[in-house]
Amino acid sequence: MLRKTFKLTSAASMIILAALVSCGSEKEINQTAELKPEVDSTSLAGTLKQLQQDDSVKAVLPAPTKEALMVYARGNTLQDISFDKDTIRFKAGSDAIITLVNEGLDMPMIHNLVITKKGMAKAVALAGAKIGSPGNYIPKDSAVIAASPLALPGQRVKLEFKVPDKKGQYDFVCTYPEHYQKMHGMMLVE
Repeated sequence: MLRKTFKLTSAASMIILAALVSCGSEKEINQTAELKPEVDSTSLAGTLKQLQQDDSVKAVLPAPTKEALMVYARGNTLQDISFDKDTIRFKAGSDAIITLVNEGLDMPMIHNLVITKKGMAKAVALAGAKIGSPGNYIPKDSAVIAASPLALPGQRVKLEFKVPDKKGQYDFVCTYPEHYQKMHGMMLVE
């Protein structure tokens, strides 16, 4: 009987204690109801943008996602070669990854993918042919925005680059000798 009374008394004490703790004065309740966030949504966006530039904060923030796509180099003769896409699209200023898949089977079917300023694909390809294999057929030219490594037949290579901030049209081309006529396209930056 004593145990039952003690258990009942303990349980009642806990309930009363919980009720007292959860109750506050009327003044405290009103103060809680009057709390207003001191956050201005327009300045919040600016603050977030500033924080993203801060190197000490970058380690805490999630890394930006990269836009990725695959481009296939097709064909086994100069007459048949082509990229599977004639237009690729990226968001301005984004980080991008292009995976170039060389579906060719014969050794002369070596390809790359070079992104150039608009209207410069042919000039870059011709300059690349002059540079030759020691320079991977890629000229050191301000018209070149990004370039993949050479992809041997059956190989895939990745090109990671920062998409230009300026929206507009750019070109892409294979600069391996005699390939530019059939292997070229447009990159739209939106």
